[in-house]
Amino acid sequence: MRLHIQLFIISLITLALPWAGCQYVKEMETALRSGQEQAVQATANAIASTLTRVTWPKVEGEQVLYAHSLNMPLVIDGYHEDWPFSNQQINHFLSLKKESMAMRLGAGGDQALYLHITYQDDRVIYQTPMQRSLFASDALLIRVQKGQEHQAYLVRTPAPGKVIAEQIIVEEKQVILIPEPDIQGQWQETAQGINIELRIAHQRVGDRVAAGMVDYDFINQVQTVGALFNEPVIGEDSLIAALAGAEPIPYQLVTPTPHLKALLSPFASLGQQVVLVTPQGWVLASAKPKNKNTALAEDIEQHHIVVPYWQRTLLHWILSSSESLPKWSLRSGRVSAEFMQHVLQDSLASQWFQGSKQYTNKVVAGTPVVQDDQVIGAVLVANASDEIVSLTDKAWLGMIGVTFWVIILVVVVLVGYAVLLSSRIRRLSRLAEQVLTAEGQLAQVFPASKRKDEIGDLSRSFKVLHQRLWDYMHYLQSLSSKLAHELRTPLAVMRSSLENLEMENSLSNTAKDYVLRAKDGADRLRHLIDAMSEAKRVEQSLAQAEPECFPLDQVVNGMVLAYQDVYSNHCLQVDIQPGSYSLWGEADFIVQLLDKLVDNAVDFTPAQGLIRIALKHEQESYYLTVFNQGSSLPDSMRDQLFDSLVSVRKETSSKQHLGFGLHIAKLIVDWFQGRIMAENAEGEHGVIFTVVLPKINRYTPVK
Repeated sequence: MRLHIQLFIISLITLALPWAGCQYVKEMETALRSGQEQAVQATANAIASTLTRVTWPKVEGEQVLYAHSLNMPLVIDGYHEDWPFSNQQINHFLSLKKESMAMRLGAGGDQALYLHITYQDDRVIYQTPMQRSLFASDALLIRVQKGQEHQAYLVRTPAPGKVIAEQIIVEEKQVILIPEPDIQGQWQETAQGINIELRIAHQRVGDRVAAGMVDYDFINQVQTVGALFNEPVIGEDSLIAALAGAEPIPYQLVTPTPHLKALLSPFASLGQQVVLVTPQGWVLASAKPKNKNTALAEDIEQHHIVVPYWQRTLLHWILSSSESLPKWSLRSGRVSAEFMQHVLQDSLASQWFQGSKQYTNKVVAGTPVVQDDQVIGAVLVANASDEIVSLTDKAWLGMIGVTFWVIILVVVVLVGYAVLLSSRIRRLSRLAEQVLTAEGQLAQVFPASKRKDEIGDLSRSFKVLHQRLWDYMHYLQSLSSKLAHELRTPLAVMRSSLENLEMENSLSNTAKDYVLRAKDGADRLRHLIDAMSEAKRVEQSLAQAEPECFPLDQVVNGMVLAYQDVYSNHCLQVDIQPGSYSLWGEADFIVQLLDKLVDNAVDFTPAQGLIRIALKHEQESYYLTVFNQGSSLPDSMRDQLFDSLVSVRKETSSKQHLGFGLHIAKLIVDWFQGRIMAENAEGEHGVIFTVVLPKINRYTPVK
């Protein structure tokens, strides 16, 4: 793996910074939530302590009709479009014939009770002046109970429009109708049935109320639909009897209490909602702050705009728990029974709910209100987490900004440092590879780094090693000339002494044999000295040469013709590609080069073996090849073949070879700025030497 990739992976450890920041934000958010929860609990407890002497409405049982508070006046026109209620705030009833009735209840600021009835009826029958029966038309029946006093009201109309409201009094099976001006409303007919909208003055509203439709058809059947009685009543006589019997109304009316709401207004503060509920969870009063802190609101709104959506989603995912929170809503007029049970059992109960805004939650704390050792209700204080969102947003933005630039800086620095180290290491690697040239020669200079670090130390160590190798190579290259110079005089003395000794007549035959052996050894030693001297002479002649332009192909062709006469016991072939072969240099050097290569080929080629000399030209170079049949070249000797004193011939050879021939060939090729290579011939049993001579060398005149 590359160094910069390794350091890049290491730089990913900096991702622990945002993780740590997220943990910090999470801990801060938890601490803020805990503090807000305690503050809300304290507020709820303080409010509850002030309400122990306040009169509360008493709610018994679970059958309740809840009238929602109306914040704006309604237009009594029979339509429900101006009613600000959702489907959760509608009471639904079903008749025996499956006709359905939906009833909305609202409590106005004038303490009047507002009703809206939607009744599905496939046939609407209106009141007529000629009807003899009291319930011979469709009508709305309202029952009101104040303590033990019962009142009933009949609402009908001869045509769509304004309704006629009358109080029903039953005395000894006699029904008396008294007009009731405190009940006003409109009757509208729709494609599905009837819409009725009423306003009932507060003096006509009791503790319990019931409303239902009296459905009449032409078969003279009457049935009630709604919450009038415990069970639906069928038939006019049964209905009159039920009204006369004053059956208790099953549904208790619960409406928001104005005097309780007035008590809560001073306790409402920024972001807090104070709610008073019955033990069953019905809302009696609710107060919200009217004036908001503009500075904080603008700050919160600003952060809602600034924080990108993906960051807010990520923050919500980090801070949110695995459990989904219930939604906080008072639209139904009732708090959930589960939360109310928790409040009534624990004097300081609290729970988190989903807020109305996205990514905000709301903490609700509740405490029971006790009068005379009895729980009469509970105080709930709800506080939205907008302030927490603002603070966590600030911390989140700060953490994201800091960690982002820190990560970018660390990654850039580490990757840049890795690139710098990689470039230095690659440069050192290239220099180490260039110490040995393609021809296997040691370069003269190894540039060392001056940096005071480990890579600089390694570079200087390589330079010391290179210098020692260079000194050793220089010593080996000069060793042959030094030996030749030092051994030539002793060898001449020894040979002249042996010649004088050989001329003595008094030598025995055995002594003469010893003298001949000594002369043979001296000749071999002289041959060695001559070979070493030849390499030195070639170097000197190369240094003193006077280049000129000559035809390379003619020199090669002439030498091959001469070799064919000299080496008649071998098959010599020549293959010269047609073309121009002008080359600047000395033709004698090419002759010496061919002598060494052909002499080497003859030594390794068996009798009648093939030796092929070829010459061709390409775009920038001439290629001279010498192929000979015979043994293959050992792989371990290819790089050392052109060094002096290196030979791959068998030791049993009678001819002495010291490895100077190919070394001289290498010197000549270097003088021409060329290259020489040796490799085993593919498809043929033998070795091929290739000499590459550039057409333009250092001796070519510049035009």
